[in-house]
Amino acid sequence: MKMILTLLLAATIGPLAATPKPKPDFVNKPALLVVEVCGRGCYQYVLKLPKPAPNAVLYPTNLSDDMQQQALNFGMNNPAGLPVLFSGKLMKQKTQVKKPGAADVPEAHYQAQNVQITAIKRQ
Repeated sequence: MKMILTLLLAATIGPLAATPKPKPDFVNKPALLVVEVCGRGCYQYVLKLPKPAPNAVLYPTNLSDDMQQQALNFGMNNPAGLPVLFSGKLMKQKTQVKKPGAADVPEAHYQAQNVQITAIKRQ
């Protein structure tokens, strides 16, 4: 009886343990980390991929404070964006990117596909 239980347990747990982790959709992909100003003191950060690319603009959901500061500092003199290499996994959700509107109130501009960053570094 113990042997049967052991075999059943191994048969059900074995395939779960052998399942590989999903591979990232992007690995060392070049992009520009651009600061989108949405109002006074309001910033959003997007990754612009080289064209032509599907989902040419991505919204990183977990961009570090350090990388945000680097992009902001670089963007003061280079509005095209900070050149980076990133790896990450596309997510199903999209985020509304905003632009300054009347009386400095942010308004909808476009939607960008979310990406979860696994690695990012300045080029």
